[in-house]
Amino acid sequence: MAVNPFGLPGEWLKGNTHCHTNLSDGELSPAAVADWYAGHGYDFLSITDHRILTSHAEIERAGMIGVPGMEVNGWDEASDCEYHLVALGLKDLDTLPPGRSLQEAINNVKDDGAVTILAHPHWLGFEAPWLESIRELDCLEIFNATCQLLTGKGYARQTVDGLLALGNRFGLIASDDTHWRGDDAGKGWVNVRVEERTSAAICEAIMTGAFYGSQGPEIHDFQVEDKRVTARTSPATAVRFMSWRHTGQVALAEGKPQTEWAIDLRGGEKWVRLECVAPDGKVAWSNPIYL
Repeated sequence: MAVNPFGLPGEWLKGNTHCHTNLSDGELSPAAVADWYAGHGYDFLSITDHRILTSHAEIERAGMIGVPGMEVNGWDEASDCEYHLVALGLKDLDTLPPGRSLQEAINNVKDDGAVTILAHPHWLGFEAPWLESIRELDCLEIFNATCQLLTGKGYARQTVDGLLALGNRFGLIASDDTHWRGDDAGKGWVNVRVEERTSAAICEAIMTGAFYGSQGPEIHDFQVEDKRVTARTSPATAVRFMSWRHTGQVALAEGKPQTEWAIDLRGGEKWVRLECVAPDGKVAWSNPIYL
């Protein structure tokens, strides 16, 4: 997880990595789900019904790229906590029963060559020390719209920064996880940088960090060079340069929203990740740049 997508060749594709249909615990059919995302400008979609691989034929019929996906949930005995793991880009697995642990579920998914994403860790109650020993976890959801709508626990910033402080490396996913029971569809997504419009290219980009998550704002560039951090964004009122423990800085727009940002590192930072805040309060999240 060391790729900086800004400046890479290719194009940005908008997609959702986590949603449900009436084949598990959602309210709409796969065809209706696909039509909704296609009608809202998405380039790709993964339907992640629980423990079953839902056909992505309807996604492709709607003109999007279908990414085979599944959500695996079970009980992690080590942490005494339920886990929900999103798997993207599955090749041979079409069903997967609950494992005895989060690590066992990750191992099963990685054996199939797929991307692993820990879903809504704040809602589940996971704390950073419980996850420190977990291996081959590609991403965490820093934002999950349905958990925010239903319980107010959709953001996982403290879990993310706690894990980064422990030395773990992973990407930061924003998703809606809609079950079509409230106003959460389309409230979180990822923008992925790819050279090919294929499911394999999308999964490779997510696995390597060539993406950013968003509720609406856009990140056009984010770089760290010679202890200076620069960013270009859609019009924003603030940018938060998040880092290790007490380090990091907040830059505020002077007067009207601005699009170019720069700070000098003060020392002690071990990584820098960007949070871009739009005038309406919506946020975009970069992946960390490790120093």
